[in-house]
Amino acid sequence: FAASFFLCRVVMYTAGIIHLYTFSLPELKSLVQPEFSGVPVSLLGITCGCMLLGWVLNLFWSTKILSKVVAGRGSNAKNRRGKRD
Repeated sequence: FAASFFLCRVVMYTAGIIHLYTFSLPELKSLVQPEFSGVPVSLLGITCGCMLLGWVLNLFWSTKILSKVVAGRGSNAKNRRGKRD
């Protein structure tokens, strides 16, 4: 679970956010003109903001999951050492 979470929600989501805010910025700016696109500026801002907040939330969760994985590996190593002795 932890590996798939990290790959999909951290690595790929980060790549998507970078792409959205760097390479797709001209397209986003062109959508701000409602007479051409029909997209209200408020909805565009809400959409991009929610995607950014989702990315931040995934980063927060990934730190919690990583700490559980590291703590689990440490307790497993202690259990294995105890069984050997």
